[in-house]
Amino acid sequence: MSEQLSRFSPTRRELLGTAGGLALLSAVGRAAAQSKPSTIRIVCGYAAGGTSDLLSRKVASNMPAGYANSVIVENKPGALAQLAVSYVKQQPPDGSNILSVSSVLFTLFPFIYKSLPYDAMNDFATLTAGCEVEYGYAVGPMVPASVRTIPEYIAWAKRDAKNATFATAGVLPSMVGTLLAKIGNMELVPVTYKGGAPAVLDTVAGNVPATVTTLGDLAPHLGDGKLRVLAITSDKRNPLLPTVPTFAEQGIADMVIKTYFGFFAHAKTPAELMASHSAAIRSALTKKEIVDSLAQVGMTVVPTDLKQSGELIAQDRARWASVVKRINYQPT
Repeated sequence: MSEQLSRFSPTRRELLGTAGGLALLSAVGRAAAQSKPSTIRIVCGYAAGGTSDLLSRKVASNMPAGYANSVIVENKPGALAQLAVSYVKQQPPDGSNILSVSSVLFTLFPFIYKSLPYDAMNDFATLTAGCEVEYGYAVGPMVPASVRTIPEYIAWAKRDAKNATFATAGVLPSMVGTLLAKIGNMELVPVTYKGGAPAVLDTVAGNVPATVTTLGDLAPHLGDGKLRVLAITSDKRNPLLPTVPTFAEQGIADMVIKTYFGFFAHAKTPAELMASHSAAIRSALTKKEIVDSLAQVGMTVVPTDLKQSGELIAQDRARWASVVKRINYQPT
């Protein structure tokens, strides 16, 4: 996945340097001559305070000056962000609503749900991938301190069924557990929570052995030693948790699992507006202070133009189709 991103995404120097900055500003500037909404709503599919909400508000407050009279964030959580998707789908395709959700709604959901209130292939276009987010597999005080690696955790969990549960919030973290169970030839039962934060808190409190969630959710709880991250679902270590190995480093292949919290538009939005929205969002995302602040919560900025975004989503969709088929996951 990293090779794909490096091939599709500009380098930091290109993004932050003079040439890249001028190119983006030029694209945004051309939008001034086009008819665009005076008020733009970024419709976030998740509750305030979460990863996507943070990204949405960073972008809204850093759009190029004069791009719109106002850019506001409107949270519409519910049904795993499908309420927000349905809402934007039903609005006029005039560019006034930009959808902010995880890419899994368009790459994974079509393969694990029998029906969706939108066409994942045709109803939306990706303006930019936004940020890449990976997950950590962490254990709390229920797990003996001697368990320091994923293979040791698998062996411990197999000893007693009550050990083989994990706290999760969302489809993709649950999929991490499903894949690990298949790899470890065991059963892992997900305990579902309304958000990553309460899942982590219950793990720290010793009410559940383990949790899978974003690195940003895990990082604030590592200082007291009650939470140990055993592995991350990336192809390389993350600067936020530099001492935590990947699954691959522990001999467990095919556990590179990431999502993109990106920005999407109604597919019938005029092409000129899509291009200018994409350029404006990427202009916001390439500001150094934004890149650095998002990195502090485990989010890696990966701004992509319309063509790059479409290619990235298509490749991620193909990968998930293969994974779901391989593990014989039955759609619900």
